[in-house]
Amino acid sequence: MKVRRHNLAGIALLVVAVLAGCSDGEQPESDEGSTSAEQNDSTSAVQAGVWEIESSTIIERRRWTGRLSPLQIQEVRAPRDATVVAVEVQDAEKVERGQVLVRLSGPDVVARKSVLMERRQHLQQELERWQGLAEIQAAGPAEVNEATLRLLEVEESLAEVDASLQSYVVRAPTSGRVVAPGVGPGAHVSQGQELLRLEDAAGLGLRLSVPGSETHYFRDAEEISVYDEGDVELSIDRISFADDTHDAFVEVRIFLAEVEDDRRRELTVRHEYQEEVLLVPWTAVASDDDEHWVSLVVGDPAKAERRVVTLGRAHAAGLEVKSGLSPGDLVLEYEPRSVPEGREVESLRMDR
Repeated sequence: MKVRRHNLAGIALLVVAVLAGCSDGEQPESDEGSTSAEQNDSTSAVQAGVWEIESSTIIERRRWTGRLSPLQIQEVRAPRDATVVAVEVQDAEKVERGQVLVRLSGPDVVARKSVLMERRQHLQQELERWQGLAEIQAAGPAEVNEATLRLLEVEESLAEVDASLQSYVVRAPTSGRVVAPGVGPGAHVSQGQELLRLEDAAGLGLRLSVPGSETHYFRDAEEISVYDEGDVELSIDRISFADDTHDAFVEVRIFLAEVEDDRRRELTVRHEYQEEVLLVPWTAVASDDDEHWVSLVVGDPAKAERRVVTLGRAHAAGLEVKSGLSPGDLVLEYEPRSVPEGREVESLRMDR
């Protein structure tokens, strides 16, 4: 808007006229008149831009990239003190659940088994001798029964030893891929010592480090899609968040279901979300501590009314209003604090 400039001569004449009037006995307006004018000015309607609340369709699209990798690695440890007899798998080899990984030997158990086997052979020969004597009636049934019982006791002991030896056979707790066996044949290991690691085949997926403000994108797995380099969509099993991350960033783990090709490759994560929401301009919201409010324009004549609102997500087009406003409501578009509550408002509708 251009400001008009008054003629300086005209202004001078006006000043002279005012001074002349005062000299004729006319008094200037009293303080009461000034106060009344100010009051009238404070109660007059204020022209202000308003915004009509409407339902808007919000479509959000985000994209991240990561590499397929194991998200769960199991440590396979020695069940007891022992000596490694054989490592049945190699690094990076795929194994199935229950497959033998490492064979161990317990010197005491092996020695006991050797003694028991010799004892069993001796008792078998003794039993055969008593049975032969019984056939020619040189021995009775009692001698045969006693020899049989002695043999049975040794065989029971041998079964216990064999069961114990089975605990020295280390099997895969899950299907997966072997990671760098740390022991070899002849090595002495202690109970609990790590023998090797397994990348859990059921724990393949990708890790993303995202700002804490973006974690809401991953709360619903149905809103997330994962694609490989051929733009083939992969099925998501579940999504979890790591606890031991920096406050500003959170590690998101996306577990994939039934990944046939587990080679390490780049994957793309896409988020698409569509929702009908009520939006209010960023400039229409004021905040006092934890309370957010807008200046609602209501009534006839229209007046400003403070209205507390609950906000949701922030969008480029404005702030989502969860509660406090309805479609068709009018709010001051700018500076809600500039118009006191109860002040009349002359609405100016802006073209958008």
